Amino acid sequence: MSTDILVNKQSVKQLFLSGRERPFVMPEYQRPYSWTIDETEILFNDIWEFSINEGGTRSDGKYFLGSIVSYENDAGEQEIIDGQQRITTLLLLLRVIYTKLQQSEQTDAVNNFKSQIEPCIWSKDKITGQVDYSSMLVTSQVINPSIGDNVLGNILTTGQTATEA
Repeated sequence: MSTDILVNKQSVKQLFLSGRERPFVMPEYQRPYSWTIDETEILFNDIWEFSINEGGTRSDGKYFLGSIVSYENDAGEQEIIDGQQRITTLLLLLRVIYTKLQQSEQTDAVNNFKSQIEPCIWSKDKITGQVDYSSMLVTSQVINPSIGDNVLGNILTTGQTATEA
């Protein structure tokens, strides 16, 4: 039995859009999400600084986020082997940004930014283009006994933590 290993570079958007064809799954054997505000702020600030100084809105600057290792399981899902903490954090950051955009004045720029985020997190109806907020492109099977087993799904669906609801 041979195993093919494919390596490719892609943007975060391309990575998340690949979830439309092969959804992501965080398997139960992964450790629970453990990043604190410190790791999250470091990631956000690194991306923000890069965007302002090198990436910009008109540039194709490249930022190395780190490697994400996955394999296609028997269900056709992208099972995440390495990079679960970064993927989860990026999804949470995108959800926070999206929630803030929903609360903003709906300008062309805001609507464009929202339309860029939506297909990275949720399924969209192919005919109407309506976002199905209950159909995420990532599922977590990681069980954390102290907080339950579907915290990520609840946050991505509602934009709120259980304590805010």
